Amino acid sequence: MSVITSVENWFARFKPYLFAYKKGFFELQYLANSPQAMIGAFKKIPFVKCNDKKQSIAANSLFLKVLFYYREIEAEFFILCSETTFKANVSFKHYYDPAIPADYFCLSLRLDNQDKALNSVINNAGIPDDSWLLLKPGAKVVHHHFKGTRGRYISVYFTNLWLENYLEYTNPEARNVWKAFLQAESDHLICPRLSGAALFDQQALFKLLFSPGDFKSKTYTKTLRKETLNYINVFSSKMRTENINERHFLISNQDRILVLLVERLLQNQLYEKFQGIEVLAAAVGTSETKLKECFKIVHDETLFQYFQGLQMKKAKEIISDSDLLIAAVAAKFGYENASKFSAAFRDFHGCLPSDIRKS
Repeated sequence: MSVITSVENWFARFKPYLFAYKKGFFELQYLANSPQAMIGAFKKIPFVKCNDKKQSIAANSLFLKVLFYYREIEAEFFILCSETTFKANVSFKHYYDPAIPADYFCLSLRLDNQDKALNSVINNAGIPDDSWLLLKPGAKVVHHHFKGTRGRYISVYFTNLWLENYLEYTNPEARNVWKAFLQAESDHLICPRLSGAALFDQQALFKLLFSPGDFKSKTYTKTLRKETLNYINVFSSKMRTENINERHFLISNQDRILVLLVERLLQNQLYEKFQGIEVLAAAVGTSETKLKECFKIVHDETLFQYFQGLQMKKAKEIISDSDLLIAAVAAKFGYENASKFSAAFRDFHGCLPSDIRKS
């Protein structure tokens, strides 16, 4: 064995325990060859608590507090659910050990509804809650998380062989869209706020993984397999019906950053009237046409629809948690009168603000 090879092997062995501080983030290494390799690496990190009986791993460090459960549903088909609170700005950088095969896809869904101004970021693209991330085997990813944020994730891992069998026997209609993704140059696919995700009971699957029951029983395994396949089927269906591949690859990461910047502007202007596309485009240094096109591709709605949606969600929280008069809430969001506000609220939520207050 050459000296260079020996050094490379040593570095690969200790890389999970190293970190750097770059541009305001603590950069941690993340062994991503396979879920088995990742879990094996976590188990070797000091101060990490592993419970093989429950198939769980927990850690509480200066950077984060995390708990996750993992299950191998069947050969080459794996699921992991995690709950993480970030105590500092942290970035996870995928790395691959050349001595271990890297042949697993990863389909990850971020849950929760928290302050959208604190998005996580993957390869310079903002990731809001209820977003899906699909990674090819060997994908090079840097995932930034901001201090104070809380992330809950469902991640499913599968090999190309498993995927081929799944498509052939379970979901042949999705074969072409998966093929398009495999042939695309990009090694990852981001689907922000995938509409229709309510078809899949996200919280039920998360609770199933976190449940203390007998996860080795046939009943548990059968239920877990059924729910996890439904998770993949919902995503596959939306890939096919909403042209997600085309929408994703029509926009560059640089243009996605423009969208992210506008998102944050709108989130900081919830208690004002909509400023207009001209003002927003000037604020991020792009044209109105380009901004409208990019925003429509990412969110599948207009800037005003997105802004009004943010307002109505926040308004519902205020009405539910306070005794403010409806007229006062309307004024808070820049509406001239309560009737116009109530009409917008009903169009978005399907009920009047007074119905929320009564309930």
